[in-house]
Amino acid sequence: MSEIVMITSGKGGVGKTTATALLGIQFSRMDKKVVLIDTDFGLRNLDILFCIENQIRYNVADVLRGTCCAKQACIPLNHNLSVIPGTKDADFSETSDRFAGMLEELSGIYDYIIIDTPAGIGRTHHMILPSVTQGVLIMTWDKASISDAIAMSRLMHTRDIPLKTLLNEQSPAYRRYFANQEMQHLCENTLESEFVGCIPFQKHWILSDNRKTNKSMQKICSKL
Repeated sequence: MSEIVMITSGKGGVGKTTATALLGIQFSRMDKKVVLIDTDFGLRNLDILFCIENQIRYNVADVLRGTCCAKQACIPLNHNLSVIPGTKDADFSETSDRFAGMLEELSGIYDYIIIDTPAGIGRTHHMILPSVTQGVLIMTWDKASISDAIAMSRLMHTRDIPLKTLLNEQSPAYRRYFANQEMQHLCENTLESEFVGCIPFQKHWILSDNRKTNKSMQKICSKL
């Protein structure tokens, strides 16, 4: 059976898509078969991050409508990593049954199914939650990010979904040791979540060609 991982935050702009991409890349390097699914309906950008927007034939909405099977919508990035792109159709109406059917088709083919979700807590999250085996909460030290993460963690715990937390350092990592200690405390005492590590700050962002980031992601993936 596949591990079905929901990447979430509550707040927008904290790096969910970047984290999804980095996790997928690292797991594929660990010889795991991985598919990334973009469920940010109307604001898709996972395909843009990987520069594969010109390769799209089908997207996640086509799969859920029954226009194609899930495998047909997968765009391979390497022999272990594929992407099912999102849709720009903001009015698309999805259902839990159809989404569960898509995941059932992919389960067994891939070791990890990693789902990039939109900001907020909406119908997309409630559609995905019944199928999720674990959640990864992406946070920054922004107060709004922390507040929204608390709300999202409560939702995940009501569904008894194991939750891990990942800190995205979106600014230079000042007070790193103390910041990590504070995050550990927040996770254990408020979020009831395991803190699995940080995505290091990069002044000039390169998705998969940074030694420091790759080392951090290797440690993070070993805990998921």
